[in-house]
Amino acid sequence: MKKNIFYSIIFLFISINLFGLTESDIKITKGDITNSGGKIIDGEYPVSIQAGSLYSQFEQKLMKEILPMPVKQSFVSALYGDDKSTIYYYEFENRESADKAINFIKPFIWGESGPTQMHPERIYQLDNYIIIISSLKPNKLDALTKEKVFYLPVPENVITNIIKRTKCDKKGKVDPCALLKEFNTKNTEKIKPGKPYFGYAWEINKDGEITKTFFEVLEIREKDGKYFGHWFPLKPENKEEEAQITEITDNAKSGGKIALPPDLKSFLDSVFDKSNMELATKKDNVYFLEAGGNIAQLKQLKDKIILLVATEHWTGKPGSIILAVFWTKF
Repeated sequence: MKKNIFYSIIFLFISINLFGLTESDIKITKGDITNSGGKIIDGEYPVSIQAGSLYSQFEQKLMKEILPMPVKQSFVSALYGDDKSTIYYYEFENRESADKAINFIKPFIWGESGPTQMHPERIYQLDNYIIIISSLKPNKLDALTKEKVFYLPVPENVITNIIKRTKCDKKGKVDPCALLKEFNTKNTEKIKPGKPYFGYAWEINKDGEITKTFFEVLEIREKDGKYFGHWFPLKPENKEEEAQITEITDNAKSGGKIALPPDLKSFLDSVFDKSNMELATKKDNVYFLEAGGNIAQLKQLKDKIILLVATEHWTGKPGSIILAVFWTKF
């Protein structure tokens, strides 16, 4: 199998329209840092010169002729072991001003369309706020930010609304609407690490129309007492590969034995090594896992794991979703 990943289905959770957002909703406190094993330190420690320069230029209003200026800005620096990091906060007058600012900030800091090894900052926009986390790689500051803002379970009423508008094709191998109903249950189990799990996924637009159906892979492994995982769409390049993935997925669904071809196993191992993220665990067996810019909520239900990517509980209006199911009983 050629090492090709189908990454066209991505909703980047870095520009989210939240209502009634306040500074206390997004800012990491000194208590958050010390309680997570860190230490507050003085000064700035940006990896990119541009990240530090941006703060001083905003502070001195040097770009007021070309950009909206933040009405408030601040930073917090933390030390975790030998890792010194800084998180920058910018509050703008409104969402429109933040939109204009972030369109400048991203290329100014990254120099490209996304983070690089030399410019690894993670840049988030939350309504009229912009957050920039500067460290060599994602660390505790990223985890604290996601815990505070992003890891919010999708409420039952939102899932009910999604079910009502979704136009499901019940003639297929799996009914997405039935999966959504199962996802709405509270009878969830603990997720455990295991083999690569194969399944199907659907992209469903805000009008409830299924726009794409594709194969999906999920894998969760344990390391040093923590769980790490990755999920991604898998696109066969030819009929032979399609038949191979179909057989594997159908066997997983029926609980049959699965034997992965060596080239596929090698491919999955390489993807996991490069892209795995820590599985975030909340109370009542609620899990979150980030991949490709998406933050998904996962639920283990007896013989399957159901994955849902949705933003409706943040935006207050219908939006596209990604729904996937992985069978775990083989």
